[in-house]
Formats: sequence, structure tokens, C-alpha cells
Amino acid sequence: MGLVSLENFVDQPTLNSQKVPGTLNTLLSKRRQSMNLQEFKEFRNVPIINPWEKPETKKALFSGLEEARKILKKPHQVLVGERWVEGEAGQFTNVNPNNKQETYGPFAVASEGQALKALNYALKVQPSWGAKSFKERADLVRKVREKTQKQQWTIIGLLMLEVGKTAVEAYADWAEGVDFLEYYASSCELINDPEFLAITSLERHATKMHPKPIGVGLSLPPFNFPFAIFTGMWAAPTVMGNVLVVKPSPRGAATGIFMTKLIQETGVPIQLVLDSHQHHKLGQLLAQHPDIALITFTGSRQAGLQINKMAAETSQKWIKRVVAEMGGCDFIAVHDYSDLNALVDAVQTSALGFQGQKCSALSRLIIKEEIYDDVKKSVLDRLSKIQPKNVTEPDAVLGGVVDERAMQGILSQCEQVRKAGAKLLLGGKPAENFPGWGIQPTIHEGLKPSQEEAAMEIFGPVFGIYKAKDFDDMLRIANATPYALTGALFTTKPELKKRAYEFSPGNMYLNRKCTGAFVGAEPFGGWYGSGTDDKAGHWSHLLRFIHWQTISEKLL
Repeated sequence: MGLVSLENFVDQPTLNSQKVPGTLNTLLSKRRQSMNLQEFKEFRNVPIINPWEKPETKKALFSGLEEARKILKKPHQVLVGERWVEGEAGQFTNVNPNNKQETYGPFAVASEGQALKALNYALKVQPSWGAKSFKERADLVRKVREKTQKQQWTIIGLLMLEVGKTAVEAYADWAEGVDFLEYYASSCELINDPEFLAITSLERHATKMHPKPIGVGLSLPPFNFPFAIFTGMWAAPTVMGNVLVVKPSPRGAATGIFMTKLIQETGVPIQLVLDSHQHHKLGQLLAQHPDIALITFTGSRQAGLQINKMAAETSQKWIKRVVAEMGGCDFIAVHDYSDLNALVDAVQTSALGFQGQKCSALSRLIIKEEIYDDVKKSVLDRLSKIQPKNVTEPDAVLGGVVDERAMQGILSQCEQVRKAGAKLLLGGKPAENFPGWGIQPTIHEGLKPSQEEAAMEIFGPVFGIYKAKDFDDMLRIANATPYALTGALFTTKPELKKRAYEFSPGNMYLNRKCTGAFVGAEPFGGWYGSGTDDKAGHWSHLLRFIHWQTISEKLL
């Protein structure tokens, strides 16, 4: 038996050989000239800036807002096959969260027939996309990144107008999406480095680990990061050779459509369909389809569990792989502090960033009893001065929530908390004289940590305050919910920092806010009711989107 069959091993990520002739070793040496671990570690995040602070970025921001408004007011279609087409199931419009008089759209709603056509097209093109080399796919994803950089200010403008992000939050959303594209492209190449995922040697054998794309998947990104999460949830499976049908939240549809057009321009396969606000028929249809092999989802715990159940019950040829991030009831625990102002900054940002519409947003502020009154007073003093403003105003730190349904849901949950025995120390009401869907910063006190309402995720600028006797009591309160996504501990004591692992969350921070994980540096994801613990922004995330085939040849 000769070595000809080994020639194509060098395109694969992991290979070992024992007493193999020099030809193969030469090929391996050439292969190692691509991405390696040292090069991979050189990745750096896009720095976050406040666009209002410099005249040149302020000018660019205004230009981006103007272009975004033009895009938002146009009719929007769905991508079925290679063409953008009108939806066959009606239309819907969206409203500016900060100005009820400004409507966007119309947006096309795809029919079930169109959704199935999109799926069939994805099935048709996936084999050729999956057959491309790791480097080809990575390079194409980098071309998408280049396009998003050129369209930076338009994307930021879309995020501000469509879902109501402040300029800083919108900039961070855009930067995270750019980071995902570069990081996952580099991760794809790293996995193709034969030394990185090495396997041990076996006498007179040559063995490779051959990665196979899973196939065609469904991506269900949320409204709250309509660029960053949309992009990350698309890029990770796609760069590994899969093709996705994407159904973004109708609340952030225009941003998803804009990104899809950039992806399409590069020649990378993608399909996009839209449901209306009233139903989720297309998501259910595709999630249960036997040809869907993987599902990526970000949203509520209830919806995530339903998707996981549907996937399990409709798995046929394969077990459908579900990657889900499902929310949280996140905390900041304050044992002691060195800088009260920095602590209050962290509470404000964690609670009010994007109006609290983040899975990582602050839900529970847990304070040691000796410092409870001082911290409580400082937080109340700060947040009582903040009212919603239109996010196109430079000094806005809190805008309107995404739509009327969101506002009514948040206010209803505030009332539920009040009826459960809590006292509203601040807010709990709509903002007065605000032209959008504004809610005042809301703080409640008096719930017991064991109450169901204390473990409720309220997707808005709302959190409760809880008193803890000592560090162990903090642990008990912090870990008392069915979620485990993010948390933060404030302390100056080294012995308590060492115990941070005793808290439940998948992302645990020390002496900083509980929001804002950076791609690559702070891989993100939790467990329990918060998801499947697949760390977005880490190279291992990509392993969720491939099958590994072991091929071993005995050498004679």
C-alpha cells in the first residue's frame, strides 16, 4: 500500500504519522505555514469609542443616521434563492423606539412555501460551499468584515434608529460584529493547523481528523444585538462549511437585511426570511424540518426550551444540534469596594445599557448589610437623575425600549413584582413627555430571594436590591435563580476573589460591570436556564458546527 491516499491529508486540521517517508513530512511542513496559535493570539478587539466626542466621528455619525433613515423607509424584501423577492404572507411596519411618529418599512413576510424554497436552495449550495478549503471560507468571511467596516456608520445609524441604541451602544454592537468575523475566520484557520488539535502517534499509522460540516441550519437571532449577534450566529457555522437560513427578529429586520446583502455581495451563501410580529410559524416550520441539521438561537428561556424540544422530537437522520443562549437574571454582588463612584458607574451601565434589554443586564444588586444603606443611597441618587432621551441626542444614556409590546410587558412585570410584596423605590412608570416607548429607571426592594418574582428576567431598565449578611449569604442569593449567565463581584479581598468560582454564572466578573463581554478575550455563554454553554467568541465554539471523522491508515 502506497502513500498516495495521504496526499490530501495536509488540507485537514490534525494529523499524526510514525515512520512516514519524507514526502508527507515535507507536505506537513508546508501546511504549517498557515495560521498557528501564536498568530491567532495576535487578534485584537476593535476599540470602543463615543462617536460624539470628536468632530470627525460626530460628522460621520450624522451621515450614517441620514443614510440609515433612507434605508429604513424603503420597502424590504426577503432573500429566497439568489433573488430578493416580495413576501407572499403580507407585510408589517416598525416604529422608531424614540419617536412613535416615525415608521419604517414595509417589511415583507415570507410564506411557508418561500421558507421551504429558501431551505431547498441552502441544501443545493451547501455541498459546494462545504467543499471549499478552510482558507477559502475564512478569506471570504474576512471580505464580509471589510464590507462591514466600509459601511460602519450606516450600520451604527440603523442600530440607533431601528432598535433605539445610544451612539456608544450602537458603536459597540458594530465593533462586536466586526470582531466576530475576524475572530471566527482566524479560528477556522487555527483548527486547520495540524499541530493545534494534535492527536497522538501510533506505530506505522497515519491518522487524520477530518472535519465535516453538519449541513444546513436555521439561525434565529434576537432584536437586541441585530448586527453583532446576527453576525456571530451566522459567521461561526458558515465559516465551518454550513449554510444557514436566517430568520431575524422582525424588530431588527432592517439591520439583518442590510447585513445579508453585504454577505450576498461577497458570494457567501445565506438565505433570509421574515415572520410577522404576531406569529413564529416560519421558525417552527424550519426548526422541525428533517433537513435542518443545526439550530442557533438567542432569546428567552421559554422559547429556547421549546426549540430544544422540537429539535429532539424531529431529529431523524441525525440528532439536531442546538446552540442556544437563553437569557439570565444577572447580579452584581457588593461585599466591599475601593471606589464608590466606579461601583455606581458599573451598576448604571449594567442596568440601563440599551435600556436593560440585554441577556446580561443587571437584575439583582446584592449588597452586604454593613454598606447597604450607603450603596443604596448612591445608586438611587444617580439613577433618579436619569430620564429617557432620544438616542440621537449626544447626552442620551437611556432611550426608549424597542416597541409598545416591550413597554407594556415590562410595566406588567413591575406590577407583578409590586403585588408580590416589593416596594418600588424608583420608576415603574412610563416616562413623561417622551415621544417614544420610554420607561423610567426602576428599582425595587423587599422581595425575598426565594420568591419566583425575584428570579424573573425583566427585559428592561429594572432591578431589585437585596441585603446579604456576609459572603456566603451573597452566594446563596446570587445562585438562587434557574439562570447562570453573568454576575459580578465587587471586593478588594484576595481570599474572596479566589472564591469567585463558587458563583454559578458562565461569565463571572470581578470589580466591573456584568455586561459587555469582548470577543476572544471574554468568551460568552452560560448554563442552566441560560443556555447550552457554548462559548461565543471562543475558537471552541466552531467545533459545535462540524462532525469529526477519524481516518487512520496502516502503513506497510
